[in-house]
Amino acid sequence: MTETRDRINLLRRLIGALSDLVWMAVESGDDARRAHYRTLREEATTELAALVRAAHTGGRLADAEAEQALSPIASVGSAHAFR
Repeated sequence: MTETRDRINLLRRLIGALSDLVWMAVESGDDARRAHYRTLREEATTELAALVRAAHTGGRLADAEAEQALSPIASVGSAHAFR
């Protein structure tokens, strides 16, 4: 169970970091990097959703934990779902 939570936290931090990179690319006008980082962020988001869904269905995450794991990510600093 700890491994699942660690993976969720890792993916959430990755998504937060990629979101920051998307915005930095937008601000600098670098469309190629923006598209690249956005694609990576979407892939990480898809992986996170699948992991949470499987863990919740398999009984490794309670309803509240699954909801917390899929909550919006405002920044890298707030990305941890589990401490």
